[in-house]
Amino acid sequence: MTSGRISGKAAALYTHSIGEFGNKRIFFEERGCFEPSTGKSLDAIGITRALQNEVIPFEKNLFRTEEKLQNSMRILDELWREVHNSSPISQDPRAIVRTREITSMIATARWMYTSALNRKETRGMHKRDDYPTENKNMQYRLIANGIEDIHIRLSSNRLEEKGILL
Repeated sequence: MTSGRISGKAAALYTHSIGEFGNKRIFFEERGCFEPSTGKSLDAIGITRALQNEVIPFEKNLFRTEEKLQNSMRILDELWREVHNSSPISQDPRAIVRTREITSMIATARWMYTSALNRKETRGMHKRDDYPTENKNMQYRLIANGIEDIHIRLSSNRLEEKGILL
């Protein structure tokens, strides 16, 4: 609930900050259900299960290693391409909502795993079997952004106070 509240507040502040320019932004086109080039409909339930198979099991998401995270990232990137390169076959509002849910879940998982790959330590709830201790030199936030290509920016109050933005 806390992260949702913080995210909502940040989104509201950002929207307020862009003011009149908000109407000039370009958004992704709305998508309905999926239809790959083969002409077959993609299985939204199957895609959701494949995503859940990468983010739910403890052996992948709690007991993390670089190898496990990279394997999951390959699968998540493939799911992203599969969804992103599909064409809409239905404009039914329920299909559009389902498509957006799937797209959002995959995007979030890709940000999460990219961040986990870049935090080479164990800290708080983030556990890395290949980096079992906290690294005192990694006291900064990892800010993930991007849709197609995900980028990580380092940020901390200590770095920013010194005028260092990475």
